[in-house]
Amino acid sequence: MCGIVGRVERAGGRAPNNPEGLLGGALEALAHRGPDGRGAVSYGRVALGHTRLAVRHPAAPGAAQPIWTPCGGYARVRGMYALAFLDVRAEVLYLARDPLGVKPLFHAASEGDGLAFASEIPALRRVPGVCADAVDPEMLAAYFVTSRRTLFGRTLFNGIHEVEPGQVLRSDVSARAAARPSPVATAARFDVAPSASEALAPTTRQVVEESVRAHLVSDVPLCAMLSGGLDSGAIVDTASRVRSGDLATFCAAGVADDGPLGEDPAAAASFARALGTDHTFVPVEREVFLSEWREHVAHLAQPLS
Repeated sequence: MCGIVGRVERAGGRAPNNPEGLLGGALEALAHRGPDGRGAVSYGRVALGHTRLAVRHPAAPGAAQPIWTPCGGYARVRGMYALAFLDVRAEVLYLARDPLGVKPLFHAASEGDGLAFASEIPALRRVPGVCADAVDPEMLAAYFVTSRRTLFGRTLFNGIHEVEPGQVLRSDVSARAAARPSPVATAARFDVAPSASEALAPTTRQVVEESVRAHLVSDVPLCAMLSGGLDSGAIVDTASRVRSGDLATFCAAGVADDGPLGEDPAAAASFARALGTDHTFVPVEREVFLSEWREHVAHLAQPLS
């Protein structure tokens, strides 16, 4: 997963020489997203921090983030991501999120005309200079009506905004500019006519296989969630065909009277036997659910719909 956090100082200011000290509280709040290491750097007005879940080259120091590119340039990004990119030549900070919104990213104004961002709201609230203690009453009302935790980039906290799925925000971080983010790109919708579905079947299979193959690139052991449904079944089937070696799969479900609830666990186990995966069923008892539910809500700083 990893976690990112950063702060842009007010116009005319500079980030401290000790970015770890500035962002330490926020990095602690993101430790569960990246338990394998953390780092922080500063440049001009910007301080960037990162907590690492080591998937590629876990023992290589050069793989730790934040990363400086050798040429100072950048490429196009494919996959599921939430990122902050600082173009030091143009003095511009970009915040971006994948088109499907898989990875989270939030931002808020910091003291003066500065800016702060983080992967999670609790971490963002621990960035010095961010004042976001008040609930947004309009969003609270919207939540009760729609059960959506965010709406048009707003959250339940007044002053905290979400980078929307597929959105790219640009912030001028030159010496005298106010670091107010403005959208420069938004992902297009993928609208397909029903009559075109049959023609798309071969393409869909190819795209799914390419995506799964890309996600299997790892230097540490891999596993897959197998719920018993069609979507996870298609992914695990593809992964077992394109990956060499055993694949571990997991299915979690509630239990009652010493047995799993619903039909999904049995379907997942049957699917795992057919594919030959190393399968594990994880029972979720009521007491565990209540405990974990509170922890999830605490990390999200939002209710679960």
